[in-house]
Amino acid sequence: MMTLYLTRKVGTEPVPLSLPATPADIGNAFAELDAICPAPSATEIYKVDSEVRNLSQYICKVNVEDSETLRKLNQLAELLQSMSREDQMKMEGVLDSSSIIGMDDILNAANRVKEYVLLEEVTSDRTLGNYLVEHGVIDCPENIKP
Repeated sequence: MMTLYLTRKVGTEPVPLSLPATPADIGNAFAELDAICPAPSATEIYKVDSEVRNLSQYICKVNVEDSETLRKLNQLAELLQSMSREDQMKMEGVLDSSSIIGMDDILNAANRVKEYVLLEEVTSDRTLGNYLVEHGVIDCPENIKP
């Protein structure tokens, strides 16, 4: 699950929209936004609550007024909801290590998260190199092994 906090104007109280959501839930959130700010202006994502901590920076600029984008956000929320905590942590790394341009890239990353492995003991390029050599992932002459 993830929650989007939607706003139309700086200084107005954001309206939460928990995803995945039904069309009625989405309609209610937009009706609440209309009541707060009836003047036509672009709806923006003010904040995102998600178990994938860095997700906000990748979806904060999407056009939530577009029905296709909302469909994709709902789909993403369903994928995230079905992930284990380990896969959610992997998703953070996949997002940061991929070229993310829009919702399609985010969905592709979420669909591919099972292809990745989380190496908690690897925290730098050096420890990654050591891990790869020690576990035989790459060949290394004996005289230069750590």
